[in-house]
Order: sequence, then structure tokens, then C-alpha cells
Amino acid sequence: MRIFIAGHGSIAQRHMKNLAALAPSTEFVVQQSRHGRAVALPPNAKVVASPEEATARGIDAAVIATASAEHADALRHLIPASVPLYVEKPVLTSEIDAAEISQLMREVGYDAPSLVGCNLRYLPSLIKTRELITSGAVGRIVRAHLEAGQWLPDWRPERDYRASYSASSEAGGGVVLDLIHELDVARWMLGEFDRVQADLAQRSSLEIDSEDTAGILLSQRGGALAVVALDYVSRRPVRRYCFTGEEGTIVWDMPSKQLVITRATGIEQIRLDDDAFDVSTTYMRAMSEFLRAIDSGLQTSQPLSEGLSTLALALRAKKAAL
Repeated sequence: MRIFIAGHGSIAQRHMKNLAALAPSTEFVVQQSRHGRAVALPPNAKVVASPEEATARGIDAAVIATASAEHADALRHLIPASVPLYVEKPVLTSEIDAAEISQLMREVGYDAPSLVGCNLRYLPSLIKTRELITSGAVGRIVRAHLEAGQWLPDWRPERDYRASYSASSEAGGGVVLDLIHELDVARWMLGEFDRVQADLAQRSSLEIDSEDTAGILLSQRGGALAVVALDYVSRRPVRRYCFTGEEGTIVWDMPSKQLVITRATGIEQIRLDDDAFDVSTTYMRAMSEFLRAIDSGLQTSQPLSEGLSTLALALRAKKAAL
């Protein structure tokens, strides 16, 4: 199998490593760095200048792991060629690009296997959380609170945070898109939302031009109300989701590796292995599903259309804050 890799950062390196483990005979075709960055490549890798050159050489799939704002450039060339696509989250960063790529998919009838890397959907503890919600373990959900935050300079300690894409709204940075997992999980757990309100801004002393803090209010007619709180400021990483139903409350906490149900009768600790909270395992699970879909010709659980729906929710939040 010959796979095109667009991107040179840590996530692209992780995907190449996982692909080499899952499919040892994989041949990599890697897009040349636009920034002249020296990167370690597998021994059998071929370097190309563009997605067009990659498709001309013949590829069986592509992994798009460039800066989010650059995804559209690759998709414009790969979708008409019906290349199976693994696209890092967020799939795109603007309404204009989303409309263009959606139209392109319709025009060419794109139906190749695709997967958008909202990898928290592969985390066993969150899969269990969703099972509890859908089975009615705490009754009808009326309210949810999803929060995530981390001090931006600690995200990538090997480089100056001010030079990262997270620091630049033009590059697709800012907590709404950078931490899009929380909006994706809200949709995955609760369904679609009818109303979106938001307040987001650059409120800290971080030297960035993207929003470092966001409060997003999502509501469903006759359904749940969800609050999503995001930041680049929390000095200790936080990722915590709370789902309150008529018969109890489910709390999922990643740093403490806990999944708890609180009812009127008491507190139930859901026993799970530590691996159930290990995000590093989700990348391999996601890539495994992608490869299975290529082999079978069937679609994945998170195709481009699903990633575009989560992006639409994020862009509604950004628009609501204007």
C-alpha cells in the first residue's frame, strides 16, 4: 500500500509510525516541507512537492496532518482523485473552505472511505460514557458541561508557543477549533443542537492573536442544554465532562481517570482499566478502522461528512460571538 503523508509535525510522525506497525509493507510518499524543516522519514519514503505529484505517482490513501488552515489545499486535489482520506481535526477552518469542499464532494460523487481524526471517540472510557447515556443509566439528559484547558506553552515545550499554529487565528488556532474535541463529543453524546451562543476572546497575557478562552452554550429544542468551556490558560491540564439526567449525573474526568455516576441512592464508581483513559491508544484504533475501511470499501464511523458537521457547529460558535 502506498500512502501519501501531508504534514511534518509530531502528529504526522505518529501516523507514519502507526501505519508502519499496522501495515509494515506500506510505502510512504511524503510532501516536501514548505518551511524547509528537516524531518525524519522512513527508509522507503519518497518525497514529492505536492498532492498532485503524489496522485500522479499513484497512491492508495492519504493522511492530511498539516496545519488545519492548509487542509483545503490538499483536499482540492485528492477528492477528485477519489483517494481514501484520513484528515486530522478540524477538517477545515472556515465557512468558505467548508462550502467549497462540500460542493466538490457532491460534484465528483466522492464516496471513498474517509476518517476525521476526532480520536477521543475511540477512548474506551468515553465509549462507556456514551453507552451509559444511551442506555438511560441516569434517565433523560437535561444538562451537560464539557470543559478542557491547558497552559499553551506546555503543549509543545520543544518550541516557542508563539510560533505554533495555535497562536495564530489565520492558521486555524484558537481554542474553539484547536479543542474541537469537546464540541465533537457533545454532538456524539447528545445529538445535534438547534441554538448556539458563545463568548470568546484573548483574555490572558499569552502573546497570541487567537482566542484563549471560550464559553459556548448549546441547546436542543425539548432536549439538553450543554455548556462547553475551553481555554489555553489552565496551568494543570483539565478535561472533564458532566452529564446530568433526571435520575443521576455521570462525571468523566480524564486527569483523575475516573468515571462516576451519582444518584440519590449513592455514588457508583465505574471500574475501568487505566488504559481506558489513555489517549495515546486512540490514534492506533482510529488508523486501524481507516485501514479496515480501505480493505472492505466500506465507510468509517467518522467520515468527512461527520467532521464537517462538527466543524459547522464550531463555526456557528465563532460566528455567534461576533
